[in-house]
Amino acid sequence: MRKRFGLGTGPIADLVDLAAGADTTCDVAFEPLEPGLEGMVAQDPATGQRIILVSTGTVLTRQRFTLAHELGHLELGTLHAGQDHGGRTAQEVAADAFARHLLLPLAAVRQATPEGPATVEILSDLVRTYRVSPSVASIQLRQAHVIDQATVEAWKPLTAPWLAARFGWRDEHNAWTVQAQTRRAPRKLLVKAMDGYVKGLVSLTTLATITGTAPDVLSQELAQQGLTPEPTAITWFDPDA
Repeated sequence: MRKRFGLGTGPIADLVDLAAGADTTCDVAFEPLEPGLEGMVAQDPATGQRIILVSTGTVLTRQRFTLAHELGHLELGTLHAGQDHGGRTAQEVAADAFARHLLLPLAAVRQATPEGPATVEILSDLVRTYRVSPSVASIQLRQAHVIDQATVEAWKPLTAPWLAARFGWRDEHNAWTVQAQTRRAPRKLLVKAMDGYVKGLVSLTTLATITGTAPDVLSQELAQQGLTPEPTAITWFDPDA
């Protein structure tokens, strides 16, 4: 996928845009989900339209991994086979591997460790730059053969907040936390809804439901941007014509 989209080995800024480009039938939303459910893919059996839902009740690195994991199911053709809600099936393990290599490719890990064994500071740099969890970065470092399994075990207690505080990017991590708690409506759906709204075909209430915003607040915000419905042209029927 990285090769297909010309991503090289750099970090992926917005996985939502990548998911939309990879599967034109797919939309992505960030919503509060029930405890224990971090993400899922839903598909309309009639239209084939899909939506990836990611929970806002988690951290940013987990959100990104969850989205990449669900995208992996779509890419690998295991959309239905992978939904076991329990043990780790082969399809789930494969989707996890897809997510790790998509978010943090081994080539990037090797570029970050040209001198050999990685340090905790290098681990921090990878977590910060690629916005992955320390555990994902550790696994990729191990697979790139720049740390051993004993180091992976030793680094298990390390968390992103600790790394951020220790290596000077605490404020950036705090911004991640705010972003992770922010609801995001399905972008493709929102584009269509906004188009319908300005044409007078979609109600403000419908648009407010999609965006999760109170109608009066949304109306004021849109009006400030000059986004108001076009006047509806009424054609009267002349019974004598």
